[in-house]
Amino acid sequence: MLTELHIREFALIEELRIELGPGFTTITGETGAGKSIVIDALSAAVGDRTIADTVRTGAEQAVVEAVFDASCAPKALAAAAEAGIEADADGTLILTRVISTSGRHRCRVNGRSVPLSLLREVGDRLVDIHGQHEHQALIRDENHLQFLDGYAGADLLSLRTQYGQAFAELAAARVAREKLAAAARDRLREVDLLRFQAEEIRSAGLSADEEEQLLATRARLANSERLREGAQSAHALLSGVGEEGLGAVDAVREALRRVQELAALDRGLEELAASLETTAYQLEDSAATLLDYLDRIEADPATLDEIEERLALISRLKRKYGESVPEIIRFGEDASARLAELDSADERLAELEEEVKRLETEAGRLALGLSALRQTAARQLGKALTGSLADVGMQHGKLEVELSRTPAANGLPDERGARWQADERGIDVGRFVFSANPGEPLKPLAAIASGGELSRVMLLLKSICSRGHEIPTVVFDEIDSGIGGQATHAVGSKLAELSRRTQVLCVTHLPQIARVADRHYHVAKATSGGRTRVTLEALDEERRVIELARMLGAREGDRAALEHAAELLAGARGREV
Repeated sequence: MLTELHIREFALIEELRIELGPGFTTITGETGAGKSIVIDALSAAVGDRTIADTVRTGAEQAVVEAVFDASCAPKALAAAAEAGIEADADGTLILTRVISTSGRHRCRVNGRSVPLSLLREVGDRLVDIHGQHEHQALIRDENHLQFLDGYAGADLLSLRTQYGQAFAELAAARVAREKLAAAARDRLREVDLLRFQAEEIRSAGLSADEEEQLLATRARLANSERLREGAQSAHALLSGVGEEGLGAVDAVREALRRVQELAALDRGLEELAASLETTAYQLEDSAATLLDYLDRIEADPATLDEIEERLALISRLKRKYGESVPEIIRFGEDASARLAELDSADERLAELEEEVKRLETEAGRLALGLSALRQTAARQLGKALTGSLADVGMQHGKLEVELSRTPAANGLPDERGARWQADERGIDVGRFVFSANPGEPLKPLAAIASGGELSRVMLLLKSICSRGHEIPTVVFDEIDSGIGGQATHAVGSKLAELSRRTQVLCVTHLPQIARVADRHYHVAKATSGGRTRVTLEALDEERRVIELARMLGAREGDRAALEHAAELLAGARGREV
């Protein structure tokens, strides 16, 4: 509920602070005193569009701050939380609107700057303002089903929850199907490319260390003649074959023979003899190894050509798929895995098609059940509303709930196979239709009802289907327009009844309505220093009697009128609503 409204430099208001509580609050005052300015300021605080001209003359900006206890307004809290704004621990939300003469307006929720759209989104869930204002739930047809469903009660609301879940699942399945189907052409192109890439890499038959082996073999084959010459020279030096003369093997053997002779004379040379003997054997092995190597060296141009071709293939694949053979192999494995995934897309699409059909059937069944309950509730609500119109001064009025459906090729099916446009609320389009006078056809309520009539219809709706609109504060402006006599008492009684379930703020000219309020504010204009200011006063019991007498048309000091006003107030104290 609205707990406090602080207004500064707005229109004729220099500064006002209004503290509010639960129940019924009324604002009264002379015609032109500025009662509607207070409502205009509240409208600005909750996101209604306003203009720089609302800034009080001489000021640079107007500031309106509305403090709400949103602990019982979960939708408002959710809208704020979705934008990253958390309410205080007690559920407090503070909506602030700063209107500048420069045109640079600012909006804040709990001190955080927000766009006007978010301020309005949160405000729409906190307060309904009925009268000549933008905040009129009855003007928006999309709200009408909410009233009807709330009136219908728990069974319909439970079924609507089930339907909402089914419709959400259907919407998700449709999105997934459309994404998969829309990507079919791109998928085919990707499949062709992946298949080529995977096959190109697979047919290459690469191994991780192949390139290194090929490079080594190519180097050996390309240098076979040089290797042969070098090996022959090394072998000659060891074996003594050729022009080099005595070979290393023979020289070591000769040195070994001589050291062995000397060792017979000096045993200290035995270790050297053994070392030379080992060296001789090693040189003989090396010579034999070189000889074997010479036997294996051969010029093989054909093999060399094959190696060059293989290395060229690897080079091409590296340019396309990776900087190394292992990277190329991994690319091929990834391409094959993606191919397998895409190859299953058609199967997944078929599964989604079946899932969509199943969910359409289920959602359609639930929507038809909702529609049947709504038809019954619409007849009952229309009868109840029409029967109550006389109580609020519209004796000849008629008000009904009109339900309709719109065919749609992609809608939800009924039992006959017809398809109907649907949203998260079902297949029904609901709106209130109204006729104020006998013989006049029923027409959309928003198109023909006056501001006062809309306010009174909203009062009836709030009274009859109080469960249907989860907004904690409702404001009625001009609700007394065009009514008199006994109807004024009925309107006051209904406002008092409604205030037991939701906070009610009402601007009125009628004492029969003001008398039943839990708190009473009086608005007046005062002139000081050549400037006109709007003032607001909370009335005590004595001042309320005086104000009610004024509203009855009495002159100041009229004792009979004061007694009548006191009786009115006392009667309200003992009222049974």
